[in-house]
Amino acid sequence: KDLLIAGAALHDIGKVEQYECTSIIDKTEEGEFVGHIVLGDRMVREKIRELREGGMNFPRDLENQISHMIVSHHGRHEWGSPEIPKFVEALVLHYADLMDSQIKYHLQKVEEERRINEESWGLIWDKDLGRKKPFYLGKVDEERTP
Repeated sequence: KDLLIAGAALHDIGKVEQYECTSIIDKTEEGEFVGHIVLGDRMVREKIRELREGGMNFPRDLENQISHMIVSHHGRHEWGSPEIPKFVEALVLHYADLMDSQIKYHLQKVEEERRINEESWGLIWDKDLGRKKPFYLGKVDEERTP
């Protein structure tokens, strides 16, 4: 359980270095070249090295497990993961991250559809199906009317 919490907290830490916030949010040059997964793994390993230099006995197996969770959280090579999940906590993290991205995608599509559709049902693009699918947008009421 603790390992899963650590992985959940750290899996996207590289985004801190991948993006810069000025008047807009944009990728840094290093972020563009190597991405948040590599940056996050590098950041965590560097911090662990500093802890060890400060006298902490940080277990190597824990370092490797946390590192693996960072580099495998996208789940597949074709989705940008250098590795696929190889133990239960890494797999749970991957599916939680995937579910989070899918929910955000659907919420965004529902909001877009609500702007142009005053009905309770609309059509939302489903990437997995490769077509639009019927999707419930909620009851039509005064709050929903554009």
